[in-house]
Amino acid sequence: MWLAIEWGLERAPKVGPAPSAELCDYCRKHGINVDWMLDGDLKGLKRMTDERRGHQRAEASPLARYAQLTPEHQLIVTAEINRILAERDQ
Repeated sequence: MWLAIEWGLERAPKVGPAPSAELCDYCRKHGINVDWMLDGDLKGLKRMTDERRGHQRAEASPLARYAQLTPEHQLIVTAEINRILAERDQ
């Protein structure tokens, strides 16, 4: 399944003509929308990707987010942190 590869998940169970309990458990475990997967429901796909994006944003540490900034933005953030700390230490 391409989604397992894209999301870095363990190998998905084999998909047969009808959904198996194993497949349903896999989808539930990894937040895969079954309506989208089985029926091609695009609203289900949107819900699934929106939830995943929100979950990934919540997991990202401030340090990881800082590392994603451009060098110019890192300088701005660093200067602001230094200003706040100097203000606190007065």
